[in-house]
Parts: sequence; C-alpha cells; structure tokens
Amino acid sequence: MGCMAILLLNILVLSLAPASNPRYQKHTLLAYLPIYRFVFDCAFATMAGAAAVAAMEYFGVNYKFLLDIDPKCQVDSTTLFGVAAFQQLLFLLTFAMFLLDYKFAILGDHNLYWAYMPALILLQLALLVVPHPTFRFTYRRHILSIFKEVFLAGVFAVSDVKLVQNIVGDVLTSFSKPLNDLHYILCFYWTGMSHDTKAQCP
Repeated sequence: MGCMAILLLNILVLSLAPASNPRYQKHTLLAYLPIYRFVFDCAFATMAGAAAVAAMEYFGVNYKFLLDIDPKCQVDSTTLFGVAAFQQLLFLLTFAMFLLDYKFAILGDHNLYWAYMPALILLQLALLVVPHPTFRFTYRRHILSIFKEVFLAGVFAVSDVKLVQNIVGDVLTSFSKPLNDLHYILCFYWTGMSHDTKAQCP
C-alpha cells in the first residue's frame, strides 16, 4: 500500500508539472487516457469485489452457498485484495512511467509512447494466467464462465437464472462508462497503434 500511495502521489505531481518534452501535446494525452481509465476501473472493480467479500465474511454471510462457489474454494477477501493490489500497482507504475516519458522524455527523443498502453494491457491479462496457490485456474474459469453466461443471456433466452448471474448482470449495467472505454479501446487499436487525437471508429 505504501508503494501505491507513493506512486499515486508521484502521478499527481507529474500531472501538474509543466511538460518539458517538445513532443508533448495535451490532446494526444487525452486520447490515451480512456485506455488507462479502463484498466484502472477493472482493478477498482476487483478491489470493490474484495471489499464486498470482506463485508460478508465479517457479518458471517455464507456467500459461497449463495453464489454457488465450491465449498472447498479457499479464495477469500485477502486473496482478492492481493490480486487487486497487484493490478493497481501495475497500473500506477506503468502510468507513472508513461507520464515521465511523455511529459519529460526521460528515455530520450522517440515516438513510442503508445507502447505503454498495450504493455499495460498485456500485463493485466498475464495476471489471468499467472499461477496462484489459492486462486486456481479452475476458479478463474468459473468466473469467466459466469460472465459468458451473462453476455449470452442478452442474446439467447435463459430459463434458469442464478443469483450470481443476476449480481454480475447488475454490476455490468452499472459499468456503462468502463464498457464505453472498452469500445474506445477497440476503436483505438482498430484504426492504428498511435493517435494524435481521440480515435474515431470508421
């Protein structure tokens, strides 16, 4: 938590400091921000989920039964907080490096500032396949299958809706801004890797 607090403080300072890189343009920075915002929102959602699990553990709610979780599953709020913290750490570190490079050219004169974003996305996706002694692949696949079922429910008729699917669907309806950012990311990379202004879908 200390590292994340320091990184967050550094990001605030870097954001307010005047740029010294002649290549820096504010509208280009704004074109990149929705991608970083989406990654942050995903990490924040994991943190919020961990907080919800922690609250249910504190009040003795049998959430494993309610959400059809394997009783043998040892994933708890501590595990989820650890995953969320690592997500946030990767985000803050990458974003801080991007600001240092784009605003102050610490790596010299180049035009590869766009590379930080796919690197961050790949790092976040890599967390899905990194082995964990508690958060096993079986449980990760189960979570992904729930999202798949919820998305398919918007296309095909569903007769049996479980509580966990209802909760995920409710969360996704509140996730309109991040999903809009996801659409922007697809447009961004569909039209090229680097943009001087906000990407527009063809």
